[in-house]
Amino acid sequence: DGLLVSCFDKAGMRGVGVEPAKNLAGDANKRGITTLNRYFGEETVREIVANYGRADAISANNVFAHIDDIQSVARNVRELLADDGFFVIEFAYLVTMLEKMFFDMIYHEHVCYIGVTALGFLMERFGMEIFDITEVGTHGGSLRVFMQKKGGPRRRTTMVDRFLREEKERGCLEPKVYQDFAARVMGFKEKLTVMISDIKKQGKTISGYGAPAKASTIINFCELTPHEIDYIVDDNPLKQGRLIPGRKIPIVTSTHLNEHPTDYVLIFAWNFAKEIISKIEPLRAKGVKFIVPLPEPVTV
Repeated sequence: DGLLVSCFDKAGMRGVGVEPAKNLAGDANKRGITTLNRYFGEETVREIVANYGRADAISANNVFAHIDDIQSVARNVRELLADDGFFVIEFAYLVTMLEKMFFDMIYHEHVCYIGVTALGFLMERFGMEIFDITEVGTHGGSLRVFMQKKGGPRRRTTMVDRFLREEKERGCLEPKVYQDFAARVMGFKEKLTVMISDIKKQGKTISGYGAPAKASTIINFCELTPHEIDYIVDDNPLKQGRLIPGRKIPIVTSTHLNEHPTDYVLIFAWNFAKEIISKIEPLRAKGVKFIVPLPEPVTV
């Protein structure tokens, strides 16, 4: 929607956005943020180079994992990037997902789950190299990785070596860690469904809070229906009045929760659990309890 590009503009840089969604690109352009309504293909790169020159910085935050043909993206990034420029991406980190059991990050939009070792291998194929990494809190634990053309002006930091070493030490280059993860995910399903079953046997009611894509993963994997979850609250008006894909649980406004409180609120947007609980804290006075599902289902 042009938000990130607008920050570049405010900092005195010339920003150009690339956005394939017609409505979002339209909104950005209406606000004066130059945005090309297309995919990041070869023709797009040629157009940017012809009209603006090569890029000093290219940013792709939380989109890299959505693209099935990331090799073409890597190729196009290298073509667009100035020799002394850098490419930065942000993504939910594979190792965090494995260790903290954030399996709900697995859904249709995410076609790859990125580790530093694999990313480095990919970028090397296209004449690029990782030179720095920072950790950010998004999605429960993400990485921001900085890359440049091989032999670029920036020295590789010790953070890169640290992540490469830790991925090897934690077994992320071997099958067993993924087999163990799968077993833990099945264990989670049993724990959550038993917890919900016990609550329903007591004649209690349950609602959900937050309808991000990750909620659909948990709900469909655990086979939850409107019989278990009465409704789900979401503050985004674009989601209100709709249904959770697959299980058809209705999505409502937060006022509905206040007017028709349930005995339990299952917080599907667990990465914002602290903020959500603070927002609906007055419900405790009515006897409402909160459930945070991950990394382990707990009542708080």
